[in-house]
Amino acid sequence: MTGVQTCALPICILNDDQLDDQVIQRAYQAAPIAFFHETWQSIVAIVSANLDNRAEGGPPYRDEIWRFRDPQFNHRIHDKLLSGVEAGIRALAVADFDSFCAIAGEVVALHAATIECLLVQGYAVAAQSHPDEALRFLLSDTSRFRVGWNDDPGGPARELIRNASPRCSEEVITELEAVLLAYYPDWERTARGWRAFGYPQFKYSRFGSSQYVLLSSITENRRSEQVKRRLQEWERKFGPFEDVPRRRHIGGPV
Repeated sequence: MTGVQTCALPICILNDDQLDDQVIQRAYQAAPIAFFHETWQSIVAIVSANLDNRAEGGPPYRDEIWRFRDPQFNHRIHDKLLSGVEAGIRALAVADFDSFCAIAGEVVALHAATIECLLVQGYAVAAQSHPDEALRFLLSDTSRFRVGWNDDPGGPARELIRNASPRCSEEVITELEAVLLAYYPDWERTARGWRAFGYPQFKYSRFGSSQYVLLSSITENRRSEQVKRRLQEWERKFGPFEDVPRRRHIGGPV
């Protein structure tokens, strides 16, 4: 890919003066799938070269290029490129689900937060026509529950559950509920966990908050009695949950 500069440190820098912002935007808006195919291998290579796979907390691992990506401040060239890849992978997942699944299978072993976020977004839009397959992908690795951009970890997973839960089979909705009812990420079990998410004023643990927002994404008419009771418990603790899009951050709590 033109515009990629390699240096001694494990960081690749995309030079803003080498690409026209409007050209990038027009390219992916006009032909998102073609844009995706032209850029995907380069994106994967950049993520792989800059992956922080020694970070505390385990996978999914963040990379040095897009670890703090904020779509609301999408001014840098490499952020604009990733916006095009987002549009492309969503379009591909809808238009050619088999090809999308094959591409996903080639990169899941990286355990890269940027890549995982893109894949979950693809499965989220495809969930309307392939709900069981989308949920099985999500459930095969619970770290996917928390990938997202900026300060909205879990946004893509919630979108996937919202799209898939009205349409999936009884077998898969039962599996989804069982996994979510047992889901308590490690950070929730510590005082450090809620401080890392910016809640130092809270005098109670954030234990259960991740489960609360995920269970809330299941469509109401598919919720079991056990899920309904658990949601009532969390609502008494945390208050009503409104799933409003926020600024987002790759990966889970720091």
